[in-house]
Amino acid sequence: VAIEGSVVGGSKHVPRHWDIIPGLSADLLYAGTRKKKKEVISGALADRGISLSFSAGGDRTFFSGQCLPEDLPFLLFTIAECLSEASFPKVEVEAAKARALGALAELKTNTNAQAGIALVRLLYDAEHPNFSRTIEEEEASIRKIDRQHLIDFRRGLGSEGLVLAVTGDVNAGTVRKAAEKAFGK
Repeated sequence: VAIEGSVVGGSKHVPRHWDIIPGLSADLLYAGTRKKKKEVISGALADRGISLSFSAGGDRTFFSGQCLPEDLPFLLFTIAECLSEASFPKVEVEAAKARALGALAELKTNTNAQAGIALVRLLYDAEHPNFSRTIEEEEASIRKIDRQHLIDFRRGLGSEGLVLAVTGDVNAGTVRKAAEKAFGK
């Protein structure tokens, strides 16, 4: 069974200088919840052969996964728990920030990326959606983010605007019941 879905909440829902928060949040949604530690979540998924990932876009936070048909309710409950109860452990937040800063450090050596940033800064004013901050500005923004910023963003996630697609060897009625149980009506 393959699932794809999303809920409302992305970079357009935060101030521009905090637009990294949805991406960091998505990276950390299953790094632990109020009920389960990261190792418990990843172990339970691995034991069942389930894949799960989260990502963020402009308007939405996305999730996708694959599992056996009998594990679909478990996967849906895990997604719902991660979206509504992610705890963002401090050590995981710091590791995610370090990864983001490392990616920016690599961009500093990418002349194509540097030229692209310079071009959009010339073409657009700072309020335009296509305007890009400098790498140094991005780094400063990442350094200022703390666990509470991620928790505040996550509070806006959940089942609001839920879009869910499930394909594979499943019965539509069974899927609907499992989704309503996991996410609520």
